[in-house]
Amino acid sequence: MGWLSHDQFTRYNDALIAFYAADRVERLIHEILARIPSLVAVDSTTFFPVDTDQWHFTGVVSHELDTALFEQYQAYYEPFDAYKAAVFAVTPLPAYDRSSDYMDYAAWARNPHRADFLLPHDLYHLAGLQVIVNGTLIGDLSFHRGRGPDFSDDEMLLLRALQRHICQAFANCLCQEAPPPRPELTLRADAAPLLRPFTEREREIARLVALGWTNLEIAARLNISVNTVKTHLKHLMAKARCVNRTELAAALFAPRFPELP
Repeated sequence: MGWLSHDQFTRYNDALIAFYAADRVERLIHEILARIPSLVAVDSTTFFPVDTDQWHFTGVVSHELDTALFEQYQAYYEPFDAYKAAVFAVTPLPAYDRSSDYMDYAAWARNPHRADFLLPHDLYHLAGLQVIVNGTLIGDLSFHRGRGPDFSDDEMLLLRALQRHICQAFANCLCQEAPPPRPELTLRADAAPLLRPFTEREREIARLVALGWTNLEIAARLNISVNTVKTHLKHLMAKARCVNRTELAAALFAPRFPELP
C-alpha cells in the first residue's frame, strides 16, 4: 500500500473499519457503495447479487445510478452482456476485473449491450470486484466511469486489496444474520431409520434446512461452499427419498406446539 498518500491511506483504513463494523449485509453494501468513490474515482457504483446456477444477476443496489436501468438490462440486455460473459468464463473466477483487460473496445462497440445501453448512459470504462464467500460467488461489485482515463493499475491494486476485506466482511455479516436455533424443533420419533445412513455433516445440514436456513447461510455457518451444501442436500434427498426441502424437514423433524388451553 506504499503508493497511497497519507490521506488516501486514512480513507482506506476508515473504509475497512466501516466494512467490518457492519452487522447486516444491507448495511455493508451501503457502506461499500458509498465509500469506494472516496478511494477510487468513479461516477457510479452498483452491487449485483448473482445466481451462480445460471450466472444471472438477480437484483441491484446502486449509488449514483438509476436502478430503473436494471429493469431494462434484465428485460433485454443481459444476454448480450459480453463483458460479464468474458469475466465469468475465466477459471478460477478473477477477484477483480477491468473492461479494457477483457474487451476490444472497437469490436465491443457493435455489441447491443454496449452500443444501446452502456454508452448512451456514459458507462464507458467498467471495473468490478467479485464477492466470494467460502468459494462461492454471491455478488458482483461494479464501478463505472465515462469517457476519459481508464482505471489505472494502481487503482486496480487498491480494489484488489479491498476485495479481500469485503469478502471477509460479507462472510461475517452472513454468519451474524443466520437464523438462531429454534428450540421447538425436535426429532420425529419414527425418524431413526431415516437418520441411520446420514453422516454427521448431513445430519447437521438437515437440521439447518428444517430451521429454514438458505444454502448460503448454511455454507457461511459451516465454512463450506454453497456447491458443497448442494451436494450434501442431493445425498440427503436420495437417502431420505424426499423431493424437496419441505418434505425432508417434515420427514425428520416435528415442531413442538404449545398445548392449547
